[in-house]
Amino acid sequence: MIWLIVTFIGYYLLYSIIKGAINNSRMARDIGEIKDLLKALTQDKINSSPPPVQDEVEEFHDWTDLNYLQHGSMLQAEVFHLLRAHKVFDILHEYDPILVGTVPIFIEIPSSDLDIICNVQHFTAFERVVKEHFEHYSGFTITRRIVDGIERVKANFTIEGWPIELFGQNKPTQEQNGFVHMIIEDRLLNLFGEPLRQAVIARKLEGMKTEPAFASLLQLEGDPYAALLKLADWTDEELRDKFTDRLPWS
Repeated sequence: MIWLIVTFIGYYLLYSIIKGAINNSRMARDIGEIKDLLKALTQDKINSSPPPVQDEVEEFHDWTDLNYLQHGSMLQAEVFHLLRAHKVFDILHEYDPILVGTVPIFIEIPSSDLDIICNVQHFTAFERVVKEHFEHYSGFTITRRIVDGIERVKANFTIEGWPIELFGQNKPTQEQNGFVHMIIEDRLLNLFGEPLRQAVIARKLEGMKTEPAFASLLQLEGDPYAALLKLADWTDEELRDKFTDRLPWS
């Protein structure tokens, strides 16, 4: 009788040990899964970073249509709703406005502004429109001058914490340097990926402007703004052949 009791107790203890080990294993697995989930959440870039980079741009991107912003990052969606809510592009519609600069191509930093270029033929009329609709915003200024024989106008103001700059000259917006710079920079970012994007952002955080940051990383000589413009007519293959060896991560 005693040996039966001892045997029962032994089996019970063995059962308890095995059950405890299984539960501990499950707990460890659950904790591991929770840690993985937290890590994924803290590193989540779905709403703050651009879509995965492709080797080639697969479809035409219409930069003149702001709708692309609402399908991008959270920040781009914020900019989309800001510009729509204040009717900025509706007001400037006849001047073929295009948002250029850092926000459209995911290289903005906290000090970035919203650069909007316009095709202006009648500067006095443009100034009148801008003053009528934007003069009441914080920090409003407007200047008009001639640079290298070309007349230009620039207005600055702030909407809901976003610095905005309107730039106008008598030239189609898709031919202006601001647009051409953005397009070649976007192509380079698509070709060389996230490492280039992060490197450009790092240079900008150090105080560099966008074009000098790209030129520095690509080891371009001379004036960075002119050097980037020269790349606009290059094919993707030519860009790869020229710069792959200059970028250590490529």
